[in-house]
Amino acid sequence: MDSSIVYLKGVGPSRGELLMAELGIRTYRDLLHHFPFRYIDRSQFHKIRDIRDENTLVQLQATLVEKKVIAQKRGSRLEAYISDETGRLKLTWFQGAKWIGAQLQVGKEYLIFGNPRVSKAPTASITLRCNSWRRAKHPSWASCNRSITPRRN
Repeated sequence: MDSSIVYLKGVGPSRGELLMAELGIRTYRDLLHHFPFRYIDRSQFHKIRDIRDENTLVQLQATLVEKKVIAQKRGSRLEAYISDETGRLKLTWFQGAKWIGAQLQVGKEYLIFGNPRVSKAPTASITLRCNSWRRAKHPSWASCNRSITPRRN
């Protein structure tokens, strides 16, 4: 238990130094007692109409109905719209807009994970800053993404 982390199979000296410097993990015991900072709950799927809180991360299964790349002074951003049986939602990407735009196909179903922002404007709308997305290949695929993921930072 008090052996150096560098002797653990798959770690080695360079990764061991990184673990020591960034996480303070020096021994096997340190590794066993290193707990996540928080957990991200991906066990639940939300409907668009149920999104109210800006402080939570949500996961949706919805169909892409529209997408467009918008040029800006520095780079571009991608806006896409998804819908489910309860409503419509705007997704926004600021990085990798062209590449992501080329990957997304209108009319296909996706699993989307991100942080919603609710505007208080006269036309109250919800925008989702998308953290991750995947194509929903078949109905049972959605159950594969139901997990609770540890976050260590």
